[in-house]
Amino acid sequence: MKFTPQIVAGLTIIILGLVLVVAGFILKLNEYSDGWITGNNLIIIGMFVELIGIFLAASILNKNLRK
Repeated sequence: MKFTPQIVAGLTIIILGLVLVVAGFILKLNEYSDGWITGNNLIIIGMFVELIGIFLAASILNKNLRK
């Protein structure tokens, strides 16, 4: 399997989601909250970004397999 730019973009989005989840977990451990930037909100945003990345990578992989 070769890595096309679309697959790399999907994996990058998934990694960005993981970074947001980890940042949210760290904020939750430190009990830091400033406005809307709380640990729970960052975890939810990170999971949503991961979901988008997974759907993007899966749709691209599905298109490549149909060829």
